[in-house]
Amino acid sequence: MTTRDLFIQAVEHYDAGRLGKAQKSLVKLLNKAPNHEQARYYLGLTEQQLGRVELAAVHFKNVLDRNADEAAYWVAYVEALIALGDRQAVAVFVDAVRRGLRGEPAQRLEKKIREAFSPVERSLQVLNCKVLKGGRHGIRQPVLEARISVNTKTEIDRTTLITQLQEVLELSFNPAPLSDATHAKWLAQLLLLSACKLQQAAGHPIFSEGSLIELSANQFLLAIPYDDGDTAMKVLKWMGAVLNSMLSNPECALSDELKTQLQSLRENWKAAALGSKDMLAFLANADSRGLPWVNRAGFHYQFGYGNKQRWLHTTFTDQTSRAGAYLARNKTFALQLLRQAGLPVPTHILINCVEDALKAAKSIGYPVVVKPDDLDRALGVSVGINNPASLQKAYRAASEHSSRIAVENHVPGVSLRLNILGGRLLQATLIRPAGVTGNGIDTIQRLAARNEENSLTTAKLILDQESHELLAELNMTEESIPENGRFVQLKRMASTFNGGSRANVIDQVHPENVNLARRAAEAVGLDFAGVDILISDITQPWHAAGGVINEINAAPMFSATRPEAYAEVLDYLLNGSDGRIPIATIIGESSIIARMLHAIMLEKQGSTGLSCAQAVWLGEEKQVFWDWSGFNGGRYLLNRKQTDAAVMALTADDISQNGFPYDLCDVTALLNLPAGTGFDYELERVRRYVIVNADNPACLAQVDALPHNRSILVTGDAGNPQLTQHLESGQTGAWLAGDSSEYQLMLGTLARAEVIFSSGQLPTAPDVSIDSMAFSALFAGAIAFAMECSNDEIRQGLLKFTNHGYEKSHSAILHP
Repeated sequence: MTTRDLFIQAVEHYDAGRLGKAQKSLVKLLNKAPNHEQARYYLGLTEQQLGRVELAAVHFKNVLDRNADEAAYWVAYVEALIALGDRQAVAVFVDAVRRGLRGEPAQRLEKKIREAFSPVERSLQVLNCKVLKGGRHGIRQPVLEARISVNTKTEIDRTTLITQLQEVLELSFNPAPLSDATHAKWLAQLLLLSACKLQQAAGHPIFSEGSLIELSANQFLLAIPYDDGDTAMKVLKWMGAVLNSMLSNPECALSDELKTQLQSLRENWKAAALGSKDMLAFLANADSRGLPWVNRAGFHYQFGYGNKQRWLHTTFTDQTSRAGAYLARNKTFALQLLRQAGLPVPTHILINCVEDALKAAKSIGYPVVVKPDDLDRALGVSVGINNPASLQKAYRAASEHSSRIAVENHVPGVSLRLNILGGRLLQATLIRPAGVTGNGIDTIQRLAARNEENSLTTAKLILDQESHELLAELNMTEESIPENGRFVQLKRMASTFNGGSRANVIDQVHPENVNLARRAAEAVGLDFAGVDILISDITQPWHAAGGVINEINAAPMFSATRPEAYAEVLDYLLNGSDGRIPIATIIGESSIIARMLHAIMLEKQGSTGLSCAQAVWLGEEKQVFWDWSGFNGGRYLLNRKQTDAAVMALTADDISQNGFPYDLCDVTALLNLPAGTGFDYELERVRRYVIVNADNPACLAQVDALPHNRSILVTGDAGNPQLTQHLESGQTGAWLAGDSSEYQLMLGTLARAEVIFSSGQLPTAPDVSIDSMAFSALFAGAIAFAMECSNDEIRQGLLKFTNHGYEKSHSAILHP
């Protein structure tokens, strides 16, 4: 390729986010043309995106020395110096302005310099941030990486700072930051914990306290878990300002400006959260049990991978009927269906005006209920209406919430909510009307004020006109003192949305009442339904206790009366599995091994997916016709419901930029790793085996941190001393026996090894040696063995793979 072609290719890679490929193309170009300015500039941009800011600064300085008239070079160099915390950025910026840097770029740099190097020394400074799409640094959910510097010249009163911070943020730091850490590390950990806890307090599903990586004595990398990246970024930056403000004050007091900001910021953070306690509980349960979950879009969460996955949005599942949900919300239609199914329902008349309401009540007979026909959560509902005046008032109240209003006959009894999933009873909750229980000392007003929101209700008890009317019927006022143990009802309707309470009665409900709820969910076409029954005695059959189905709700809310129901829902959706499919990862570039492994896996799992440098396949069908290796391709496969197993190629650059596309995998193969990078491949994410190229020292260095029974060594040299030692310890290996005239691919232990293939059966391809082909097949076979493929499946897969042929490059194997 010409230098022009290489540069165009590199820019295309850079613009598409393929930074590793962009870096390689640019290095190749600069080896041909060391003075290519734009290539050097783009290499600096690429290195900066990859987190190698020091190297980026060197490249930017190089292009500036060659051409000081290009404004973009000045901007890039100054921004790199700021990111490094290097005060030389100030002098370089002054020189840039002197040479003609003007307008928005100059203003932006000046602002950044003032923020980074203000006269008031700041203890904490966020140097740069990167939002990863996947997990990293041992964290299973997506993370925000933040590089920070911490400079403390004075002693920190840690106790005072923690006490003040807990009071301001209304949070508890338990466990507290490391007590034996240096001041710099202690502050970095405090910032990390605060960022996690503030997200949790705002309702975001954060189930980790993050990870702290010490880069130097005063520089740290924070890995902050997030569900909404923008919120995590805002929380981090605001929290950094809070700590700087408190550290600049001898009494660790927060500035009035930051105190004023806190409330509005909290509201913004809450608005970006999923807003459902049920959804948060499902996610917490999944996380505690190690079930994989992913936020797909708009708080629709995927539990499990590939063909094991199911979706939830609050309590809507991926199989909840849209028609059923619509019918459930329209009470007239829902009751019509229930009536057609032979189920007991109240008399229900849809009305258009107050005159219609009066006629309906006269026809039905008082007492009646007035309610919106298309809403839930008890909005605009009035019960126990005994006269026309109250009816007109109730009609006006309902009209404030909806234009569709209905009148029903009032059915006496208690309110029983039965939550049904797939015909199974999950929860049975008795909902009691709001009220207070006397203690012989306090007034009703004081008792109601103490009835704070708790796990058994969704709203505080407020004394309103309805409450005063009920008290008047009892010849009481809010200043009355009820005797000890007396319950005083303060709302007519039993609902947790007006302060009512709930109790778990799953062991008390008569089986015929449960069957009634099942039939109701089936009649409306809902897999997940909350069926509300009005009944005089829940222990008696509905037909003996005057029970009727008041309404049916799609996406029913759960209650805290039976928290184990969250686990039961997930178990039902995942069919009792852990939601996982077999996943094999190959780190190090060699698409031929990934393709060979794919061919083998197709023998075991008919719809195995493959993502590599050429494209993405599902089974034998090409899905994506461009390079989607790395995170995007891996996540694509895990998101497809047709994927039985996944093979994915990853690189260190892609992991650094995006994180891992999974929380855990079954097998990771280390093929060809660069030496001396110190990169963490997070092998603790591997559930079964790590396959190691024993001919690569950098790969072998990773084995030291692993239990021996979790590694399989692969080598092209049967006399490799590392392999010998490994086999003598009773472990598994794979090696080539014989020579290039006829290699035997051996797999097994010292006691029992088997020939799985012969190099004579392998295809030939231009520019690919038989040694390379044999080693690729051996490596693919070792991974397949770790993925529990039989030797016969390995042989058959390699045989079928050889029938496909190759293109000129061995990394572009033809596939139908």
